Amino acid sequence: MLLFLCLALIGCQSPSPKTKQADGADSEQTAWQESQKQVIEAVRERQFDEAAGQLKTMISDAGDEDSHWQYIRMVLAVLPTEQSMPLIQQAVEQPVIQQSPAHLLAFSRLLMQHKDIDSALQLSHQAVRLDKSETAVYWRARLLAVAEQFSQAEQDYQWLLQQSPKNTDYISQYAALKMQQDQLSVAETILKDHSDEPRLVYQYILILLQQDKTEQAQQAYQHLIDITANQSLTPEQKLDYGEVALWLSDYDTALTMLRDVNDAQHIDAAKLLLARVYLARKNPERAMVLFKQVQNAPQEHAIPAFQMVAEYHYSEGHVEKAIAELTEGLRFFTEQTDLLYSRALMYAQENQVAAAERDLSTIIRQDPQHADALNALGYTWADNDMNLDKALDYIQQADQLKPNNSAILDSLGWVYYKRGDLLKAEHYLRESLKKPGAGEETYEHLITVLEAQNKNSEAALMRQKLKEFLAD
Repeated sequence: MLLFLCLALIGCQSPSPKTKQADGADSEQTAWQESQKQVIEAVRERQFDEAAGQLKTMISDAGDEDSHWQYIRMVLAVLPTEQSMPLIQQAVEQPVIQQSPAHLLAFSRLLMQHKDIDSALQLSHQAVRLDKSETAVYWRARLLAVAEQFSQAEQDYQWLLQQSPKNTDYISQYAALKMQQDQLSVAETILKDHSDEPRLVYQYILILLQQDKTEQAQQAYQHLIDITANQSLTPEQKLDYGEVALWLSDYDTALTMLRDVNDAQHIDAAKLLLARVYLARKNPERAMVLFKQVQNAPQEHAIPAFQMVAEYHYSEGHVEKAIAELTEGLRFFTEQTDLLYSRALMYAQENQVAAAERDLSTIIRQDPQHADALNALGYTWADNDMNLDKALDYIQQADQLKPNNSAILDSLGWVYYKRGDLLKAEHYLRESLKKPGAGEETYEHLITVLEAQNKNSEAALMRQKLKEFLAD
């Protein structure tokens, strides 16, 4: 990665003047180029403090040259966060940045790379105040969605769609916002009238499948085949098409589409999907080869590759191999949240409570608002009759962060059962069953709670519903 960055930085160096400039300007240009060379060398040698020190001076001297600021942002993107963040703060305080919506948006994106969403949002608000362009509002809407400020994000998407009602990106992201809020039927409505845009049809199919509307999804998939039959598909479309084909068990089409994706930008995503197709076709050896290749890819793809290998081993009953796979991933990506969470769930299922508690506590220490970790730790305690007061507190925090989530409602029901409040337990478990994603465990929990209240006929009815659920 550093090698690629250094090559990019070299390409962005300010060119030598083609005409004779005044001595002062010529001298400044020469000094700037010398500073660039020093930064490149420091980055190449991983001497990040030295690079940061040089960059601090360059920020003060950058003036209003766009090429200078582009170069500075490229270096800030690769510097470790502890060196980069003070320099970003110095940069955004410069008047030339404060007065430019384009610069503000560029630094907002840079802040997101360093995972500072609050500061990124602040800059996006500034950019919109200076110039309420579609570009600025669209970036802010996406940030608001990430920050789970849903009502504000909705206002931005509605404004964008008023400006450009047929913009595919706006429609897709607005539907994704509704999916993020578990409003799947609303997302379905947003997408259903856009049957000639393959990307939106793909998203529509996934929403139908999430609601178990398999017959409608099959019909939409056939329509997708029809409208793309004579089209030359982009790599992104091939990925979308291949994933939908995988979901609908059309493995031949999935293989055809995904094998044809070989450009550097998309090949790792294609390999992840191909490996899943091979697993579905009972060819784990080939799948494992692909997963291992992707584990050496950038983090975005490497993390799910470690998770998928672990899930495969776990499904085959090889618990130690599954946990070892996640531990290996954590050796490369220290305290990475998704890997810790996957390992914690496996520890919990194997009744290794202390190990699960350790991983989940690490996540919560990093991110006190990680709803899934709060819920998982609270549930683990409740299921093992431990720390019931704290378990309820954690699960209630998770419910506030992710309201109407079936898994969290199930946990609320179960912790109330463990605390002896059977009426509240029944209420939350019944609420959980009304939400998308509710599963076998919630039925079993509700049966237990009904029997504890001697509601035997209702428990028998719930057993019948569980049979129907499992048969579907």
